[in-house]
Amino acid sequence: MSESEFNRKVYNVIAAEYKSKREQPADSTWNDCLEAPAMAAMLRPIVNAKQVLDLGCGTGILTKQIIKWGGNVCGVDQSEKMLELAKSDIPQVDFQLSSADKLPFPDQTFEVIASSLVMHYIQDLRPVFMEVARVLKENGRFVFSMHHPIQESFKREEERADGKPVLQSYFHNEPYYWKMCGEELLSFHHTFEDIVRGLSSNGFVVSDLLECRPAINCKDSFSDYEFTLKYPTFCVFEAVKINHKKNWF
Repeated sequence: MSESEFNRKVYNVIAAEYKSKREQPADSTWNDCLEAPAMAAMLRPIVNAKQVLDLGCGTGILTKQIIKWGGNVCGVDQSEKMLELAKSDIPQVDFQLSSADKLPFPDQTFEVIASSLVMHYIQDLRPVFMEVARVLKENGRFVFSMHHPIQESFKREEERADGKPVLQSYFHNEPYYWKMCGEELLSFHHTFEDIVRGLSSNGFVVSDLLECRPAINCKDSFSDYEFTLKYPTFCVFEAVKINHKKNWF
């Protein structure tokens, strides 16, 4: 079974619980205090009046934000159940069932493509980056968040008194499993080199990068506040599609 099929089945199982979890601030602090503010900082200034694709839209959490920021947005996801919830919640948006490497849109359709916490589920990023480049207009922006490469290579040792992580091998592209809503999901380790070269070989230039840290207003509500001030967990890339594809590497 491919990684895509494995995770599609898991998200179909947990769709309703996931939506409920993300709507409860007490259960969604990792997203609300780290990844979501960083994505907002990248996307809010650039989506107004633009044609935007929410790639891996899930239940439409980021889709709603893009609408609030003035974007003309549509969404794709590979989970039927997640899309059902998104369509029910935001019926005015065009949501389509699709994998990230075979998007159902003509060339150069979008000015901005946003993808929240999807890329770590994909082992080989280059076909996805190639497809994003195909449907993105020249000088368009690709903004995506993912598990931080360093976070992917450490194991947190809860029994240690100092709470510090133990570093493991960094230079690999191997799978790892983690749990959400009681189910195991499959992700893959990526190095910064893999990510940047994958983008570059498909005509992108990295224009910005945020390594997510919690804001001070999360200190009292986020139990991992101190930990995430010291160790990175998520990162957000902004890449610009340049005027031609060039295989530099």
